[in-house]
Amino acid sequence: TLYRKSIINLIIGLGITLFSGWYIFYSDKLMPDIYIAFSMMMTLFAIHRYKYQTAKKNPLLYAIWVSSALLFGFLAKETIILIIPLLAYLFVIDIINKRDYKFWIYIIITGLIMLIGYFSVIQWLTGDFLQRFNAIVENSYINMCSYDKQSTAILLKRLFYDFFKMMSRQ
Repeated sequence: TLYRKSIINLIIGLGITLFSGWYIFYSDKLMPDIYIAFSMMMTLFAIHRYKYQTAKKNPLLYAIWVSSALLFGFLAKETIILIIPLLAYLFVIDIINKRDYKFWIYIIITGLIMLIGYFSVIQWLTGDFLQRFNAIVENSYINMCSYDKQSTAILLKRLFYDFFKMMSRQ
């Protein structure tokens, strides 16, 4: 997104991203978090590129790009669904402003086709299309993010001030 901006904007944007504590911390670990971040950035980049840099040509191509990025994130970890409120917001804004209907319809259609394809492959390989989720439940463990297993006080702390405290430190 920044490559068409000034070199200073590009350097600052890349510096903030690549040298953030999260990227540096996860850069040497075999964990899905970097792939989730990449997937979210690619999703937002594709939307930005379609809406602001291409004169809104080829909505199907960009919809496939968005859906593929989201599927890639889903394959890495299910927390990609945390981007849904932002996508819903962008969708509602476009509906209110009566623009980009085709783009969003194509995203929904291609996304559903990809999800159905994914679950069909899981069904074919394992005999149960929910096998991935069953494996997650069976192998679950209590950690700092298992808020359903911890007290309400810990959840409220995380929601109301601990998350913002962590963000300001980073």
